Amino acid sequence: MSEEMKIKVAMPEILGLLLVSFIALMVGLVSLGVGDAANSMGMVFAFLPFAALLFLIVTIACYLNDNMFGTALFGVLTVFFYGLPVVVGGAPGFTDIALFVFFGAVFLLAMTFVSLAQPVKMVTGVIGLAALTFLFLGVWLWTDFTDASAIWGVLTGVFGLLAGLLAMYLPIAILYNTMKGQNTLPLM
Repeated sequence: MSEEMKIKVAMPEILGLLLVSFIALMVGLVSLGVGDAANSMGMVFAFLPFAALLFLIVTIACYLNDNMFGTALFGVLTVFFYGLPVVVGGAPGFTDIALFVFFGAVFLLAMTFVSLAQPVKMVTGVIGLAALTFLFLGVWLWTDFTDASAIWGVLTGVFGLLAGLLAMYLPIAILYNTMKGQNTLPLM
């Protein structure tokens, strides 16, 4: 008779959401022109391989916890953020990068729909705002960052900041409520 051993990892989604928050806030601030644009974009792209590695760890932990939604969401984010610097480095123009970003936006829109089955509706808000951020970023890239397309940069920045702030609140509220043993901070 064999016994099956199950490994349980404590809420990896918190780390995943904090990573989403960190990236969304960076993209939002850079898109709004905070800091030196060239150095700020370099900072974002330098962080992406580390983000991909951390998303991979979160994906594995979600898989071990039998969290199908987390495994799918963070697994695809792993591939996306690992591939983005490669696409940017090898793309002949902004249009190819924009297509890659659009693929990310379409995936996030699909996951927004799937997240409606989750009990915490704030998850839907985070993923939906991230999807819109990627969509606006894709349009902005598609238009080659021209002055006429500046509104897309502003929309990318605003929605990135909203996604980042909501993505930061959610895991902090979950962690606080779990440690407190009661629902003190609302999760909707």
